Amino acid sequence: GILDGLLVNWFNPILAKYAQNYKRDIYVHVADSPALRRGIEDGVYDMIFSTDGFQSDLTSSLKLFEEKFVIISKEEINKKKLHEYTWIVFSELDHLYKLSKKAPAKKIVVSSLESIKALVKHGVGIAVVPDHTLSKNHKFHTEPITGLKNMNIYMTTLSYKNMPPFLKEFSKILQAN
Repeated sequence: GILDGLLVNWFNPILAKYAQNYKRDIYVHVADSPALRRGIEDGVYDMIFSTDGFQSDLTSSLKLFEEKFVIISKEEINKKKLHEYTWIVFSELDHLYKLSKKAPAKKIVVSSLESIKALVKHGVGIAVVPDHTLSKNHKFHTEPITGLKNMNIYMTTLSYKNMPPFLKEFSKILQAN
């Protein structure tokens, strides 16, 4: 299981290397962090990639990298009046809810980071995205975010005495990147 933005902007080259080097079936499921956590704890997923790092008798997490967030818009915005813009969010857990004391008059919920960015590019509203999801020549106006702690990206697996071969193989590819 994986977050949508990680799949689109980070994971695909890793997945391609794994698929080219090993003859195994691969199933990738996109979900939000709470659903990913439930999925790993319930044994639905072999591994998850999310912003939640958690250690227990059941699971083990490895920090992969830190994620920084920015507000994107088509034109310059007033960060003190975020509620006056249309919010384009992935879910009710979106960072915009943490940045504004007031709810927006209008929001659009889209479960695709690429669609969120496309709607912002068309001037429909504003969104919060990880900075690594923006290309170097993006055409967005970006605003740095203060007051939110940066998130880490973790790989979480079930805890094993002896890790299964497919997880060892995958970990090897991750460490090479």
